Amino acid sequence: MKAAGKAKRPVLAARIKRIMQSDEDVGKISQATPVVMSKALELFLQDLADDAVGAAHKRGSRTINASFLKEAIMSNPNFDFMKDVVAAAPDPPPATNFEPRVQEAGGSGVHEGEQEAGASAADPDFVPSG
Repeated sequence: MKAAGKAKRPVLAARIKRIMQSDEDVGKISQATPVVMSKALELFLQDLADDAVGAAHKRGSRTINASFLKEAIMSNPNFDFMKDVVAAAPDPPPATNFEPRVQEAGGSGVHEGEQEAGASAADPDFVPSG
C-alpha cells in the first residue's frame, strides 16, 4: 500500500513544480520543495476529509457532499481562509438523532424509542411495548 502512495507522489510533485514555476516571480525550485508541498497537501486534504466525514456521520449520512465540506470548513478555525469559497454551498441538513432501524422477526421496522402511529405517551390508554 505504501508503494502505491510513493509512486503517485513524484507525478504530483511534478505538477506542483509546474504550478510553482508558472509564477514569474518564482526562480529556481529545489528538488525537495515539490515533494514537501505534496506531503503538506496530502495532510491538509486528509484533515479536511476527516472533518467532513465527521459532519456526515453526525447527521447519519454515508455520503459526503458540499454541505458537509462547508460544515467542516466553517467549524474548524484552520480552514477559515476557505470560508468565502464555500459560502455559496448549501447548508447541511439539521442534525437528527440518528438511530439505525431495528428489524426484528415480524417487527415493524420502527426506530428504537419511536412509537407506532396513533400511540402516544399522552394517551391515557397508552401502554409502552417492550
